[in-house]
Amino acid sequence: MTVARSESGLTLTVKRTFDVARERVLAAWIDPESVAKWFAPSGLEPDGVEMDVREGGAFRIGMRAPDGSCVYVFGEYREISPPERLVFTWRLDGDDDFPETVVDVEFRDVAGSTEVVLIHDGLPGKESAERHEDGWVGILDKLGPEIE
Repeated sequence: MTVARSESGLTLTVKRTFDVARERVLAAWIDPESVAKWFAPSGLEPDGVEMDVREGGAFRIGMRAPDGSCVYVFGEYREISPPERLVFTWRLDGDDDFPETVVDVEFRDVAGSTEVVLIHDGLPGKESAERHEDGWVGILDKLGPEIE
């Protein structure tokens, strides 16, 4: 994982390799039933997945904590280029201080496996980048068993 400064804030990069074809990995990201099984960081569970998977379409995903509280993220799909790339905006529902950021997920074919390179750009500061790093690592940890 790396964090770098960009014109729009901080950019976080997280990489993970899965021993499956990239078509299968991308499918897990764009199928609402699949996303509802894995898309939440460690300690949270997906709750209330709404997805209109098309360029310009919106998504909203809830992530429920053990105490019953729920955090929602939402955004818009900017690019869907199977099987190479998925780009979407990212906002935290109810947090007006959190700017609209952009998540670019690349699915790279590496000798029959898939390297996922997730680039989250525009994070407002170091604390936000660290929280999102923990979140994305936890999310990718849950993706592995879903697709492998």
